[in-house]
Amino acid sequence: MDDHFLTLFKYSPIPMYWWRLTDATFDPVLVDFNDAASEMTGGRIQELIGTRCSAMYADDERIRDDFRVAFHDKRTVRRTLRYRLRSTGQVGSFNASYIFIAPDSVIVAVLPL
Repeated sequence: MDDHFLTLFKYSPIPMYWWRLTDATFDPVLVDFNDAASEMTGGRIQELIGTRCSAMYADDERIRDDFRVAFHDKRTVRRTLRYRLRSTGQVGSFNASYIFIAPDSVIVAVLPL
């Protein structure tokens, strides 16, 4: 990724989580997050780096399906959902956008409602 993109990602006021396919299992891994995501999770998101999508969202097939569609169709998927944050236990409603970034990443932007 170029420096401009990385700067936008890092300092965006919208919490964002970077997921990457690392092998042929089609199970993306959380590889990075921005400052807003760290703030949203009280810094606990750091503990989840390296976690696979299937583990983090084992109980929520909607989210796993959104990842699959974003990767397979190479497009942005949007969903409004009620969800409990793994990092804090906070339950809330969120707008989530799963944004495909070629060749092997999806960035999830999350806006609390």
